[in-house]
Amino acid sequence: MRSRNTQIAPRRIVPLLIAVLLFVCPSVYGQSLSQQIDSYVSSRVKGQEFSGIVLVALDGKVVVQNAYGMADHEYSVPNTPQTKFRIGSVTKPLTAIAVAKLQEMGKLDFEDSICKFISDCPAEWQLVRIRHLLTHTSGIPDLFGAMDAVPVEKTSDEIDRIVKSLKNRQLQGQPGEEYKYSNFGYCLLGYVIEKASGKLYTPFLTENILGPVGMSGTLYDDPRPIINERAQGYVRKDGQVYNDKLTDPAGYSAGGLLSTAGDLFLLDRALFSGKLLSKKSLDRMFTAYKNEYGFGWKVTSRGGKRLYNHTGATHGFSAHIARYPDDDVLIVILSNIETENASETASWIAEIVFDPERKSGAEPGR
Repeated sequence: MRSRNTQIAPRRIVPLLIAVLLFVCPSVYGQSLSQQIDSYVSSRVKGQEFSGIVLVALDGKVVVQNAYGMADHEYSVPNTPQTKFRIGSVTKPLTAIAVAKLQEMGKLDFEDSICKFISDCPAEWQLVRIRHLLTHTSGIPDLFGAMDAVPVEKTSDEIDRIVKSLKNRQLQGQPGEEYKYSNFGYCLLGYVIEKASGKLYTPFLTENILGPVGMSGTLYDDPRPIINERAQGYVRKDGQVYNDKLTDPAGYSAGGLLSTAGDLFLLDRALFSGKLLSKKSLDRMFTAYKNEYGFGWKVTSRGGKRLYNHTGATHGFSAHIARYPDDDVLIVILSNIETENASETASWIAEIVFDPERKSGAEPGR
């Protein structure tokens, strides 16, 4: 990750997107949906602004899944739909799903104190509930920056070290009162998952979410093994693309996963078809609490349309997943350029999808 105490979030606004499209691609409104999206993204690829995958699904069908740019510039390996990208904080929805799964299995309750699971838990943390971690309202300081980059299987030990060394640390506020985005809070959720399930974080996800859904391209971004079709990360500066710092992101349950756009589509279909969680759990997950944040998802609206979404950005990568539930529209952006504003890219693609003046005729796959 970029730093231990930096929120994984979009960092720049793509300027005047609509104006650029109208001048660069003047015939855009005479094209089909897929052509319009490709025209927009291709215009940005030419300037080396974008590299990655764009996926759009309508009514449960993938209508756009295009790859752009290079997975590895030095070896001239192009991105493909099978390329695996770091997804940063888009890991958080998966962590929240895992917690909800454990609630349905009777292994924990959203109202449980986190001290039920944490060794040497500070007395001040007794009132912190699991739901507070899920909604970034725990009041626990974001201690992510104090964590050393250790192998994923050792992360719970690292959290024990942090908590023990800071066991008398006061809360920054009363649980539930204030939203403060916290990577450490979501690392604590990974710890809770391990203690409640008796399994390590990644095996639990594989057994209960990734495997049943068929997400074979989603795994932990461990730098030690060779992982086929793993993209390299880059940063764009002064119009040029450079290698990003090679590092172990050590994101754990806050931002440590690799995935593909196709896998995130499979997750979307499983989640909203009731394959993974009950309606009761979904309703709880997609209830907006402080700062429009639910359980692992931003629960908001755009252009008068309900929107569930999350952004992730980490060393060399940027990602965004956006679901418009009332319209059954899914947009996934995965990029291996850190400076890509994946959230803005997804927003512009939503403009193309929902534009009532679009003169393209029948939409593909509808």
